[in-house]
Amino acid sequence: MREINEVIEGAKQVVNGIYEQIGRIDSCNAVLKVMDNAEVSLLQEDGNLVDTSSALTVEQRADVLYNMRCMIKGNIDEAAAALEAVQNAGKKPAAEEPEADTAAGQDTAAVQTIKKANPQPPERKSRMDKDTVLQLLKDGYSVQDIAGRYGYKTTKTVDNFCKANKINTKLYERSDRQLTEADIPQIRELYTDGPFNLTQTAGELGVSKKQLRAFVEENHLVKPVAD
Repeated sequence: MREINEVIEGAKQVVNGIYEQIGRIDSCNAVLKVMDNAEVSLLQEDGNLVDTSSALTVEQRADVLYNMRCMIKGNIDEAAAALEAVQNAGKKPAAEEPEADTAAGQDTAAVQTIKKANPQPPERKSRMDKDTVLQLLKDGYSVQDIAGRYGYKTTKTVDNFCKANKINTKLYERSDRQLTEADIPQIRELYTDGPFNLTQTAGELGVSKKQLRAFVEENHLVKPVAD
């Protein structure tokens, strides 16, 4: 608003200055019509008057006339621009004209009708796969871990997915207990030298498969490869 007021005030000053010279501009406009044929006398330093035909060459006279025209035209254009700025300053922007193409207008109306009929965006299909989620749970990942893996901030989407696919997440919940050296004999019996795989051993011990794998590797309890 402040900038608009400054523009208006500046325009008013320009217009007021132009109005003071409006008589001169009108006169100049009249002069322009006859200037080509007019005789203009010049006052020399010695006080003698000499007409332009003898004092100026054709090129010099043309330059004088051209410069006078530019000066007059510049004043008129400046006044017109200032007046337009003042007149438009308080106006609201013009409303956009309606589409001239009837077919295009009908298409627009149809789109608006569809939007009103379907205000809710279509439901996004889940990126999750039942087998993948089930395997992650078996590997010891929590529902929160899985949600983060798929870019969700909460577990709501994962919970709903598991319910829809009849996946009981409670069966894969692990306690917070940490494996210690005391568990090594049982791990060796069940997994290293026994028939259990990592998933079965983790379930037996009540820990995540991820924790068990790290513990096994750290303590050199990896199951030997059969020859």
